[in-house]
Amino acid sequence: MAEYKNFQRKVIFHDQALKEFEDDYSSFDMHVHTKYSHDCITNIDAILKRAAQLKIGVAITDHNRAEGALEAYKKKKVPVIPGIEVTSMEKKEILIYFYSANDLKEYYEKYIKGKVTIHKVPRTRIGQVLRTIRSNLSMQEIIDKADKYSCLKSVPHPFNYVSKGGHRFFSKRKRAELFKRIEAVEVFNAAQRKIMNKKALKWAIKSRKAFTGGSDAHNLREVGNAVTACRARSPKDFLECIRKNKDLILGNETRWPAIMKYSFQALKNKRMNGWSKILKTEKDD
Repeated sequence: MAEYKNFQRKVIFHDQALKEFEDDYSSFDMHVHTKYSHDCITNIDAILKRAAQLKIGVAITDHNRAEGALEAYKKKKVPVIPGIEVTSMEKKEILIYFYSANDLKEYYEKYIKGKVTIHKVPRTRIGQVLRTIRSNLSMQEIIDKADKYSCLKSVPHPFNYVSKGGHRFFSKRKRAELFKRIEAVEVFNAAQRKIMNKKALKWAIKSRKAFTGGSDAHNLREVGNAVTACRARSPKDFLECIRKNKDLILGNETRWPAIMKYSFQALKNKRMNGWSKILKTEKDD
């Protein structure tokens, strides 16, 4: 309990704290989605403009896509950490942050691009809206291939309500060795309830993992709702700071009605445009 209280000081559950650290720390929203994700319609230029206004960097982590991260990185409008959120065959997710945009590009093109599938179509209307896309790789394969590159891996929203929560998956004894190869846990996800984030923090401490935090933004208003802060001069130094557990997590949870409203709008938009077009884009880009 004492250890939890000590580490809890590094996770500050209110967004006004960011202003107190602006001068001494670099801050990144470590979980941001763009129009390249199947459940998001946010333009990249708008995200970068929002980040510039907030004086933060962003890690673009689209679902099974790297085009958004690479595009944002090339624009050089704000500091960008190239990343991706990969969904495994088991329908579990992992965030991968690359030290090099070229490494992300190679990883994506060799192992992810064109190798995705839509989950089995549900019978209910709401299920059809919420259905998602996953890669054709197991979590073991995703991590094996990521470990060929300089990168940092983090388990996102581990206590999520839906099946994508990673806590139960990685807590199984048969996956103990696999979990050891993951450097961090997302202890603050602004799209989750506070009780979920506190559970994630306790799990990270118990597992001796580094911390990451981000908004999990699927619309522009959410960008910057949670950030990771480090004393670092470059994105590469920033990732090393996280790896050494020298970062702070700052932010506030997004209100659930707003999250559901914008997420359903994005999902409905993508569904109306045709899921086959999304898969075609994956294969032909």
